[in-house]
Amino acid sequence: MAYEGDDRASRVLQVADAAGRIDEQVQRAVGSIAGLGRFESYRGLLREDRPLLPRAAIREALVNAVVHRDYAITGSKVLFEVFSRRVHVTSPGTLPNRTRGDGVLAGAHPRSRNESPANFMLSTGFMERRGRGWPLMRRIRSNRQEEAFRANSLPPCRTPSGRCASPIVRPDSSAT
Repeated sequence: MAYEGDDRASRVLQVADAAGRIDEQVQRAVGSIAGLGRFESYRGLLREDRPLLPRAAIREALVNAVVHRDYAITGSKVLFEVFSRRVHVTSPGTLPNRTRGDGVLAGAHPRSRNESPANFMLSTGFMERRGRGWPLMRRIRSNRQEEAFRANSLPPCRTPSGRCASPIVRPDSSAT
């Protein structure tokens, strides 16, 4: 889902469903999100086109959400929601096997809830099982925020604790 504003009450810009095998779901979802457009910036006289959302972060977030979700929770699905200045990825369930949030964020030894989907995504090259998912997304977010702050196209994306609230930030497409 892509929204025009900052919440679910905003006008819906795009709706997409990704059915099929989990590798196909990820490919379709990444393609759908890539279809949201591009961000144009200028260096001197030359235009530089970049996707609105970093493809590597999208892929990583989707693979993690699909592989590590709790499939026992019926009637739920992975949600990838794009708002005007942030992206939320929601995966049904809690962290598996006594995994702690701070460990995931630091890239601790990976633990899988779903061995079959994890092995399938490993064999198809979608994941590595090295625990680099969150650290990679944090690095991408940090680089994108730094670029956006330099161009004055994003306000600070901070929580009271001083950390960014979402793993992926989106530059303002109206800035030049």
